[in-house]
Amino acid sequence: MKMLEGEGFRHDRYIDIFDGGPTVTVATDQIRTIRESREFTVAEISEGGAESMILAAGRLENFRACYGCARRLPGKSLAIDREAADLLEVNEGDKVVAVGR
Repeated sequence: MKMLEGEGFRHDRYIDIFDGGPTVTVATDQIRTIRESREFTVAEISEGGAESMILAAGRLENFRACYGCARRLPGKSLAIDREAADLLEVNEGDKVVAVGR
């Protein structure tokens, strides 16, 4: 619940009838991760990065996401670690969406 609240979700005073837990709601454009994410071009695949980020690539059925080490480069470029690149199935020149944790 604390993680969801940190993203902007709020308890709406209802209880789910199937699992007995509270329900939470938020407008999609108010979710912190969505609001703060930016699109970058993968300029470099390296062995590490300065910051742990949530990284995503693809759309709909090809969507992939992971935590990875990344380093912001000039412009809208990013260097990401090899493991994240493999998980996202991206190469240099591909687009990814990233947001700091």
